[in-house]
Amino acid sequence: MLQKLLHTLIEKKKLPNVLFLDSYSLADTTISAYNLISHLHCLSPIKNRSCGSCRDCLLLEKWEHPYLLLLLPVNQEIYKKRKVRFFWKKFWKKQVFSLTEWEEILEKNNLTIGVEQVREVSEQLIKYETSSKPIVIWTWLPENLHHAAGNALLKSVEEADGNTFFFLSQHQK
Repeated sequence: MLQKLLHTLIEKKKLPNVLFLDSYSLADTTISAYNLISHLHCLSPIKNRSCGSCRDCLLLEKWEHPYLLLLLPVNQEIYKKRKVRFFWKKFWKKQVFSLTEWEEILEKNNLTIGVEQVREVSEQLIKYETSSKPIVIWTWLPENLHHAAGNALLKSVEEADGNTFFFLSQHQK
């Protein structure tokens, strides 16, 4: 029911700029966010969903859409090597580990979303601010935001225009 409402809001161009997706299932919030992002970027949506075949849908499927900015907990080595998107692609294809294993890795390694990641996304937002296309900043597991990163993200939310959307996906433990 909620998914249908959100998709209707996308079609009517009345989607709120900040969406907080929360569920007992991390898989549910992750898939819900992806479906909303796909629909938001799709050039030819079909009945509350993306077409899956337009240029933007194909870019999203490969995780190469320039207007999708990811914030996810990673270690500094992955971040510094600019491998966040590559890492996420492997995770999404389930080649790395399951969602349950991901949760265990987060807890064991104390992975966070650092302030450098958020600042980089903020710089990209400035670059894209004249675009007529929607820009989505997807924060996956925002509970892992470093305190300073949370403040930086809040500043980006406050300064963003009406065509910038912040999706925060978390799960209840």
